[in-house]
Amino acid sequence: GGRRRAGGSGARRLAQAMIDQRKEYVVQCILSVLNIPREQFRSNKDSNTVLENFLDDTRAKVLQAIETSEGENGEKQQRTVTCSIGFSNFVDNCNEVHFIKTSPTPLTEQ
Repeated sequence: GGRRRAGGSGARRLAQAMIDQRKEYVVQCILSVLNIPREQFRSNKDSNTVLENFLDDTRAKVLQAIETSEGENGEKQQRTVTCSIGFSNFVDNCNEVHFIKTSPTPLTEQ
């Protein structure tokens, strides 16, 4: 009859609803330093993966976040931030912020 399996769609929805507070904190710092309103902020899947790696990989010491583009004339302005590990992706005349780990451990919510 009406049995449900453990770990079904309810568990999946709960997992999707949980937010990684570490990522949220870093994104809020980026928005604040670069003065980007939340509704104008854009990122991409690759940058999201880089941010996750920075938080968890003990070898990743520096996260570079660069504002790489703004909206064109007449469009609602969208400001894109691209993340990378290290200092290697310098872009002339772009705003950027760096996060540097001082300890060789994954970052936690504390």
